[in-house]
Amino acid sequence: MQLIETYRQIARREMLDCRIKSLQEWVRHYGLNLHSYEIMLLSESYTFMYDRIKIPGVAIEALPYAVASQNQVEIRFFRNLNIQYHQEHISGDLPGWEQFKRLIDQDIPVLFKIDSRFLRGAEDAAPRALKLNLYYLSTLLLVGYDEEQDQALVVLTNDDERESVNEISIGEFQTYRHSSCVPFSPGGLCYYLKPNDGDAGIRSPDIREAVLNSIIATTNIMLNEGERPQSDLGLFIGESDSWGIQGMKRLQEDLQRLLLQCKTQGNSAIIRLKIVFLRNNLLFGSYSAFREEFGRCIKYCALKYNVPYLYDTGCEFAQITSLWKELFTLFSRIAHNKGELAANLLQALQVWEKIIVSEQRQFTAIKTIFSTASM
Repeated sequence: MQLIETYRQIARREMLDCRIKSLQEWVRHYGLNLHSYEIMLLSESYTFMYDRIKIPGVAIEALPYAVASQNQVEIRFFRNLNIQYHQEHISGDLPGWEQFKRLIDQDIPVLFKIDSRFLRGAEDAAPRALKLNLYYLSTLLLVGYDEEQDQALVVLTNDDERESVNEISIGEFQTYRHSSCVPFSPGGLCYYLKPNDGDAGIRSPDIREAVLNSIIATTNIMLNEGERPQSDLGLFIGESDSWGIQGMKRLQEDLQRLLLQCKTQGNSAIIRLKIVFLRNNLLFGSYSAFREEFGRCIKYCALKYNVPYLYDTGCEFAQITSLWKELFTLFSRIAHNKGELAANLLQALQVWEKIIVSEQRQFTAIKTIFSTASM
């Protein structure tokens, strides 16, 4: 067995998102110890994006599509810490595996994208007649291998108690890094530091400044100020993406249209499908659309970096989190056909309107804090 010494023991995860844990363990190997809350902020993962999309090959009208987290969080994380990384699509054949072995033998951990179905197997997917089979990518960290046991050793803390590496069969590791799925396929994508570039690739930047700048960048996106993000829809065909509060208001308008349709069409299966699709995409990676995690991040950094007024704003996200969870409960009632569709949708719309007002108020407060306080 070959295992990079850094990963003989791994701390328990601090949040659900595998991307954040993988980034945390990756930079730890190079001497940069960051809390998951700092990494979430540095990756600018918190967001809101909305569009109406069509799925190639699926004969259905445009679906409401929203995400609560940025897709390529590792790229923003690298950029914000000025990490000089190497990006490569490593093949799923024997030469590709030999390349991974050479990297591990040189104590070089490798971040990689993988089809999330590797956790349960493609055969467990529900038949297309029951639901739209859409899959998303996990970002894990390869830190060792054991060819005698046919194992790739990875950082995958998929429960709250795990403090050691996890194992994937080498065959599954190679297969699911190159599987085809909608909307995103992994394509063998990997990130690592080239041999002998560890010290040059990851320095010890001013973490405080980088974290606070990342909070400002997230705030600007939510308030639709400054640089507009580049959307990544994968294989989805979008109409026109909208970000932050503007995107939330656009979804509000579409929910109002669906409510009007309910009153004329009754218990419409297509309306329920649209709500299920919307809910499932927003739920990916977090039970609160990352609002609970973001509030904790803000409070943690307010204390660590001495920005006291920011702490109260972080506390306000507890109420926002409750609203999001209430929204998901109503969406689930619609998905499972519990109660009257129009009544559930009306309640969901009312909760959504409260979420918009609350998030706009809190991000305006963050903007005020950074524009008036001495950092």
